[in-house]
Amino acid sequence: MEYLVFLYFALVLHVYSHNDIIDLVLMSKIDYMINFERTLSQAEKIQAIDTAMTNLPSLLKGKEMWQNKMHEFDVYDHTCKFVEVLKEVLAEQTGEIDLNMVAAGWLHDVGKPEVAVSKVKDGVLQQREEGKSYHDFDDHEFVGADMVRAMSPQFFVDLGLDQEKVALLVKYHFLPLKGIKMMRKTADYKTFQDSYNQLKKQLDEINEKEGHVNKDEIMLMFLADKSSQGDPATYCTDQEELFAIRKALLSDDETMEDKFLKTIYKMQKESAKNNYKYSKKGEII
Repeated sequence: MEYLVFLYFALVLHVYSHNDIIDLVLMSKIDYMINFERTLSQAEKIQAIDTAMTNLPSLLKGKEMWQNKMHEFDVYDHTCKFVEVLKEVLAEQTGEIDLNMVAAGWLHDVGKPEVAVSKVKDGVLQQREEGKSYHDFDDHEFVGADMVRAMSPQFFVDLGLDQEKVALLVKYHFLPLKGIKMMRKTADYKTFQDSYNQLKKQLDEINEKEGHVNKDEIMLMFLADKSSQGDPATYCTDQEELFAIRKALLSDDETMEDKFLKTIYKMQKESAKNNYKYSKKGEII
């Protein structure tokens, strides 16, 4: 078999000039892209993306990297679950699966292994079990977006993806939760509303500011993220609150939005009082 391959290339080199060979390679590339865009089914395109992403060394670094008590899975398995949930949500809510969002799902936490720091509380290393420490991942979304932009553009071209859109989805996927954490720290309802409105404004301005992504896409990423932490009864115990805030942010009915907010504020303060879902400072346990 190796001999036949060698013979084939020898014949190519004999028949074609150097420029001809370059043209052949370029034409093969064009033929590949036309085939990818027009011939492959949606399912085959998704499979190609899944295969390419799961083999990325930067993703594999997430194996056995544990997050916190709110997560059942390590970073890698959480990512796999995220993509699974995202596909289901996209198919159900939009009728089709956006390839860029699938890629962003795979890459949304790619920055975590790069910024990971073992979690220590009151001088005590926080662990899932002996030898499996929890971690903090400050600014992982920004580092992740930079990593996506630093990847070979051809990797994204070959998969029919918009590299910048994928990078922006990675960059903003954590914005809703960061805003919610700020809401949790407020001392009164007026400050709570102001904090909520600030988050809503940031989300509304993303499309105007960046052009490639919008609030609906970011909130779909948020939904998949919070749905892939594990059993909500044991791990993502603040899921009810998080999804209520998502509904408020996406609501076009001001009356319903205000109703959501009052319910959410009450939930937050009760949880902080009981030190149940997050501490009184608003930090997730």
